[in-house]
Amino acid sequence: GDRFLETGNPPVDFTGYEQYLPPNLFEFDGSEMWNETASDLNSYPMNTGQEFLLTEGSSLPVCESVPPFAEEYDAPVIGRLPNGEYLQWTPTILLEDNGPSMNDVGDFTVNVLGDGGGASYIATGEKLKCSNVPRSFINEDTCFLSTSSTACSASE
Repeated sequence: GDRFLETGNPPVDFTGYEQYLPPNLFEFDGSEMWNETASDLNSYPMNTGQEFLLTEGSSLPVCESVPPFAEEYDAPVIGRLPNGEYLQWTPTILLEDNGPSMNDVGDFTVNVLGDGGGASYIATGEKLKCSNVPRSFINEDTCFLSTSSTACSASE
């Protein structure tokens, strides 16, 4: 039969410690649409209920207090479901593909970040980093010079 990992996220419980909850607590009323998912780990499927995705997003006023980008020492983002269960948001890293390996044969500049990620670097207040690399013998056939006004420099 199928083997499932019995590990996963430990329950988050603030019972008796409510005074330590962060001020940006999401109080869900049950009208939200959730998708319970599970990520495979080491090719073993995990039990569902380990990950919850808020499929419709949220328009609660508390959203304004959540920073747009998670930093290492930011306060956790906690939500409480109507049954009293707590959820903690886990930030993820979204890696942007950038390179000729993601292109079709032919024009190697079609699907790359033409500015090396410079626009994202500027938009995030330099929180995101650039993804360009200097020309080398490894990439000399596919490397190109960007003329974009937002192009990253060697020091960014």
